[in-house]
Parts: sequence; structure tokens; C-alpha cells
Amino acid sequence: MRLTKVGLMMCAASVLTAQTLAFEAASIKSLPPALDGSIHIHMNGDDSVLNYSSVGLKDVMAFAYGVGKDRISGPAWLDSEMYAIVAKVPAGVSGKQIPAMLQTLLRERFGLVIHRESKEVPVFALLQAKGGAKLKASAEVTGCRGSGDSKGYILACRASLPRFADWLSGKTGRPVIDRTLLEGTFEINMQWVPDAPDDLPNTALFEALNKQLGLRLEGQHAPGEFIVVDSANRVPTEN
Repeated sequence: MRLTKVGLMMCAASVLTAQTLAFEAASIKSLPPALDGSIHIHMNGDDSVLNYSSVGLKDVMAFAYGVGKDRISGPAWLDSEMYAIVAKVPAGVSGKQIPAMLQTLLRERFGLVIHRESKEVPVFALLQAKGGAKLKASAEVTGCRGSGDSKGYILACRASLPRFADWLSGKTGRPVIDRTLLEGTFEINMQWVPDAPDDLPNTALFEALNKQLGLRLEGQHAPGEFIVVDSANRVPTEN
């Protein structure tokens, strides 16, 4: 394969960008486990400082690599050892670049070495029900907002179907993949009464999807990415 001078310059720029995806400064301290077992994660309002308090390494990895904690395997201390992490985000860096900077931080300060594995996992496919979807197009995008309890739940979205599928993933206990073939942003309004607290799968939710939105969930299998920790240091390098 031949590379032109421009192509070589673009490749070099890409490598440089990847190499500089790091925090301006970072402080990491080991903490004793919280007495109540709680975990506190927050970022300050202007997104200039990432501030983690009482987090396990697996919590940080989940955000850094974009996978659920249940898809990260390694030594038990990844959950039990607690840390406080404060990292300065360089000016002009977008929020989308923070996970890559966290990966750099984990490699440099914890000596983290991982590999990825793909396994078939159970998922739900979001499909159009018989008769088609009952959705209204929306010019506004606000995401999904839900509220309620065991007596009733109300959901209001102005979002794409993939975004709605992401929201459903948190309610069904499985990844939900949009396979409706519907593009664009829609008004998605739904209400239902849960069958029981933490009932999975929630049949009332499934029925509401079908009757109110003309959508349905179908159990399927799809490849899922898993992170395996090959090695990591329990004590991070000095600040």
C-alpha cells in the first residue's frame, strides 16, 4: 500500500492526537471503603475537572471503556479498593474525549493491561409491532425523562429510537438494540403500572410498548464486548 505525503501527515497527526489524549494533571488517592458501601461520582458544572469520590477501579473502567460493570472481569479488589480521583481536563477538550483520557490515566497510573473478548449475550430487539409504530415526529431533541413508583410510571421522550432503546436497556435488565428501521426524532409518551418492584422482565412495560407506541421487544442474541483485566496495580503511582 502506497501512502502519499498528505496521507503520511494525516497518519502522523492521528497518532499525535491519540498520544495527547491525557488529563492536564491528575491526583489519585487510595481511600478506606465507605462504611455504608456508597459510591459517589460527580463532575463539576463547567466540565473542567473530573471529580470521583469513593469509586472502585471497575466503576472508572465502565465509563472509560463504555461497558457495564458486569462485562468487566478481573481481581476482586477492582470492586473493593476505593479511590478519590481529581483530574484537570485540558481547555478545548470535548466531553466525548474524556473516556479516552481515562484510559490513558488507567494505563499510566495503575499499569492497567486489558484485552477484549466478544461473546454472544441475550438482548432485546426493539421492533415495530403488527400494524406499525404509533409515533409522531419531533423537531426537538430533549432525551427521555421518566418518573414514577410502584403505583405508576410516566415516560416522556423526544429522541431517536436508538436513544429510546438505550433507555429501555436500563429498565429491562438487558441491552436493547433498535431494529425498527425508523430514522429521525420522535415524541415518545407512555405510562404503565409496574407489575411488582424490580420485576424483570416487566410485562406491563412490554404491553405499554405494544399498545401505546406500536413497538415490541423480542428476545434475541447478539455479540457483546467484554473487558478482561490481565494486570493492574492496586496502588497507583504517585501524583
